[in-house]
Amino acid sequence: MIKRIQAVLQWLFLSVEGLFNTAFGDRVNPFYHLGAITFFLFWLVGGSGLYLYVFFDTGIPDAYDSVYALSTKQWWLGGILRSVHRYASDAMVLTMALHMLRYVAARQGLLASNVVEAGGFADTAGVGQPDIQFHVIPTLIGFVDREPEPGHGLSIGPCFLRPRSRGTVKLRSANPADSALFNANALSDPADVETLARGVQLAIRILEAPALARLVKRRVLPRPGVESDPAALRDYIRQTAKTVFHPSGTARMGRAEDRTAVVGPDLKVHGVDGLRVCDASVMPTLVSGNTNAPVMMIAARAASFITGKAIAG
Repeated sequence: MIKRIQAVLQWLFLSVEGLFNTAFGDRVNPFYHLGAITFFLFWLVGGSGLYLYVFFDTGIPDAYDSVYALSTKQWWLGGILRSVHRYASDAMVLTMALHMLRYVAARQGLLASNVVEAGGFADTAGVGQPDIQFHVIPTLIGFVDREPEPGHGLSIGPCFLRPRSRGTVKLRSANPADSALFNANALSDPADVETLARGVQLAIRILEAPALARLVKRRVLPRPGVESDPAALRDYIRQTAKTVFHPSGTARMGRAEDRTAVVGPDLKVHGVDGLRVCDASVMPTLVSGNTNAPVMMIAARAASFITGKAIAG
């Protein structure tokens, strides 16, 4: 029975989509131009619910391509649709629909969150310059090799800004198709562990401050008492610390006589004509914060160098 229902719904969706394409053409199909809010409601409930349930694990070869094409019409929603297409289930679709209705009705719930709801910078070493950035997230987080703790909660994540540890990226062989040899070498410098230890201790003090303490039933990680044992705290940091995927400095900028430098101040690769690099890899040192805006600035400078025109702004 389920297979028959799926087959009927598949035929229905494909027929409707084909009808709209015939009537309006791909580029003006109103399915693709419903406006931000209506598009969100239609595809997250209708598309990500019925449509993706119909095509989920059915062996229809064009299902993913269809969802991908639809999602890229609204780039800001593309990641959500692709993720939902991969992980959709009956319970998830129902839950998403309920969250969507709550947001539309009262502007509350999960969809009202920007995920990282608060943050800040702190000078834990007392040197007059922040060395920790906090990310406050309204959920309990894990990592690729560690499931999040069960239940509802919040996470205060200290991120150290200027690590002293240095990793390497090397060629595996002369074959460009071979993957590189990458060693993050994280926390190899003891100073990085000490910075994170101060950050974790400050995060605990923030969590225990009156404004938050009245909202928190218990602390999940680190386990209560760990912060009072220096060795246990540092072990906890080494076991749970993770990257936030902002690698940089692999093609650092420097003068031509600097053998460790890859590009010059004009972003040209030393010794290679007609080649520039304009991303986070050219940073001589890591910036004290998110890398997105600095990379945009570097790219704008590269455009200015190439075109000979000043940056407008």
